Amino acid sequence: CALPIYGTHNDFLIKGPCIIIGRKGSAGKINFVNENCYPIDTTFYVTYDKSKINIKYLYLLLQELDLESMAKGKGVGVPGLNRNNVHNLRIVIHPLSIQQKIVPKIETLEKEITQLEVKLSEIEIAKKSILKKYLE
Repeated sequence: CALPIYGTHNDFLIKGPCIIIGRKGSAGKINFVNENCYPIDTTFYVTYDKSKINIKYLYLLLQELDLESMAKGKGVGVPGLNRNNVHNLRIVIHPLSIQQKIVPKIETLEKEITQLEVKLSEIEIAKKSILKKYLE
């Protein structure tokens, strides 16, 4: 579930592509944005050294951290993510050459997953159609 886009600007704060993380409300949700953007105050954005990190690799890595589970206030008020808690996390960053090998492999698998999800949806629709036809 992606963060909603609340509007557009003529200016941008971050040159795309970039990673935006929900800070309030959708706390911990991680979004990859291809375009230049201007994140609002209820989000964080990720800065990184482009000579050392492939942004898509970093996005995939951040998804594995389950930042949503770190959000405080679930069930009471608006959930929020404290950046100090996130900054304290330690992650392993592989050399850029390795990152550049990992990303295409993951992207291929993600495409396969999407295709299978579409196929499962089509099968479910066909099943309901058959049931409707013969049970009515």
